[in-house]
Amino acid sequence: TITISYSGDEKYAPASEEVAANIYRDAIPTSIEVNDTVTLYAGNKTDVGAVLSPSNAGKLIYTSNDTNVVVVDENGIMTAVGEGRALISITLEKANSKLQDNNASVIVNVLIVPTKIEASESITVNLTENTTIDYTFSHPEAGDVEFIIENPNIVSIENGVVVGRTVGSTNVTISFNGNRQYAASSATHKSLSDIEFK
Repeated sequence: TITISYSGDEKYAPASEEVAANIYRDAIPTSIEVNDTVTLYAGNKTDVGAVLSPSNAGKLIYTSNDTNVVVVDENGIMTAVGEGRALISITLEKANSKLQDNNASVIVNVLIVPTKIEASESITVNLTENTTIDYTFSHPEAGDVEFIIENPNIVSIENGVVVGRTVGSTNVTISFNGNRQYAASSATHKSLSDIEFK
């Protein structure tokens, strides 16, 4: 304890105040508080959320052991890149040599975004007409879908537009192959896209 005192004079009365002081023989303790595990969907961003104590102990340095899964900037903002697991290491760059060394880490699990394709059960097209297949893709920003024709002698398809080649029927599967950010999906119901030409 340190006592701060004033002895007083003819005009002012004496006063004193005691202040607690922590004296460390070794380095001044520091701590980094952070969640052990974080789960993100690919494409998402979030703060690592590390809390340094004391707050003026220095600067936190962030590194990722797999930048194909997650990257982290100097401010601790993580961006999930692709499916997998990565480790974010946090190291204290001390403000001075009297401070204790410290580090922490966060396990980041990155999941790919689920996708869904929905399409009308069937369409009928005249040979003299072109018809666009009516379908929806939940994440068109993920990439292009593919049209797989069971019998390409019956129809051809370009950009979702069906062109009749001859009278008959065939099944068409609309699929997305997936990537590191988005899951594969397809419209593969048995009743899907029975295309008949008259």
